[in-house]
Amino acid sequence: MIGSPYNDGMMSYGSTTPLYNDTRRKIGEDFREDGRFVFDEKSVREQDYQLIDSSASTLDIKIETPYPLHLENTDFVSKEVRIRGIRYSVLKVDKDRNKPALFWYLQKEGLVNE
Repeated sequence: MIGSPYNDGMMSYGSTTPLYNDTRRKIGEDFREDGRFVFDEKSVREQDYQLIDSSASTLDIKIETPYPLHLENTDFVSKEVRIRGIRYSVLKVDKDRNKPALFWYLQKEGLVNE
């Protein structure tokens, strides 16, 4: 898209399932991608930290993505996000009132093991 504000990269979201061998020992993970969005990285404001306000969570990155209305009933908080080889858990997703956009508040979980 020409003039698109989403020029910081591509993120994928989905679910991770552990993989086990015959002796029930964990041998890896399987990431099932549900979709992808282009995104724009945003500055984290003091209000954003207050919005998360949980001692067990750390807000590491905030991104904005387009909001396809056909995904209106999707529970993004239960998903995992992957950006540039890094896994993130979703702390919160907010809708923009003025335009079809989503704001994702993410906590870094580690590197992708592929």
